[in-house]
Amino acid sequence: MRCIDKFANRIGLDKIIHFLGGWVVYDVFESLWAVLVVATIKELYDEYSYGGFGYWDSLATFLGGVAALVVLIIKVNLL
Repeated sequence: MRCIDKFANRIGLDKIIHFLGGWVVYDVFESLWAVLVVATIKELYDEYSYGGFGYWDSLATFLGGVAALVVLIIKVNLL
């Protein structure tokens, strides 16, 4: 458990949540475009609400979608 805590502290819990959010969006829409659109809209909301567009947050969200796609490709090819 300590290893997971160290990882979360280093990466940041916010980025982990963005990554998981990207994964969920990909699972729902099965489209990286949808992940990109949702990530951009979320960060535009943050820009106007909190004054900061998070490029790293967008990247973490997109990478979550990419990871979901990779898992899906592996799963389809193995079954």
